[in-house]
Amino acid sequence: METFGTQFDLRPDEAAQEIGVRFRNLEKKQEKILQTFDQSVDGYYQLCRKVHAILYRDIIYNAGQFRNSSDPSGGNVYFGGNDPRTMKAKFTGTKPDLIELELSEAFAILVDKKYSPQETSLRFYAEFVAIHPFYDANGRIGRYIIDIYLRQYQRYVDWQSVKESHKKFMRKLNYCHSVRTKYKQHLYQYNLSSTSYSKVKAYWEAVREKYIVYLVNFWEQFIKSNDNLEDIGEIL
Repeated sequence: METFGTQFDLRPDEAAQEIGVRFRNLEKKQEKILQTFDQSVDGYYQLCRKVHAILYRDIIYNAGQFRNSSDPSGGNVYFGGNDPRTMKAKFTGTKPDLIELELSEAFAILVDKKYSPQETSLRFYAEFVAIHPFYDANGRIGRYIIDIYLRQYQRYVDWQSVKESHKKFMRKLNYCHSVRTKYKQHLYQYNLSSTSYSKVKAYWEAVREKYIVYLVNFWEQFIKSNDNLEDIGEIL
C-alpha cells in the first residue's frame, strides 16, 4: 500500500483493518471453497489470485495480480528483515518474470502424493513464502491455501501454537530460504549443458533437502487431526 497507495482515500490503517475483516470472512468459507475449486495446479493458481483479489479489491489497483517487472523497482521485493552484517534485506522474492513458473512448481507439490499431507503443506509453504508473488499478504495467502489443502485430509494447522513459536519457526524457515537462494543462484548461473551442472545441482538439492526435512520435523507438531471439520473454522 505504501508503494501503490490506496483507492477511495482510504488511510493505510483503514485499509489494513478492512483486509483483516475480509480475511476472517474468507476463513469462514473454507469448506465451501474446498467443495467448489479444482484441486489441480491451475486450480490452486487461480485460488491464490482470487484470494488476493478479494482481500485488496477497491484498495489497490493491482488486486489479484502478481508482482510485475514494469512496477516500481522492477517489481522486486525484499523480506526477512536486514542482515546485521550487510544491512541489506536477507531475502529477495523470485524475479517477476519467473513467478508463474515457480508458483506452478510450488502448487505441483500440493497435487503430488509423494509426501504426507503434513510434509506437503510445509514444503509448499516454504516455497510460496520464498517466491513472494505479491507485495503483501503472502504469509496470509500461503496459510489460507494450506488450510484449504489440509481440510481434505481432516487436518488443520494450530496457527496459535505456530505464533507462540514464531521466532524458532522463522529461524528454521530462514535457513531453508538461505539454502534455496544459493540453490537457485547456482542453477541459473550454470549452463544446462555444462558437465559440472549435474554435480552442482545434486549438491545443492541435497543441502536444501537436509534443511527442509529439519523444518518438517519441527512443523509436524503443529498439525492436528479433527474428524469434525465443521469446527475447524472456529479453531483457526
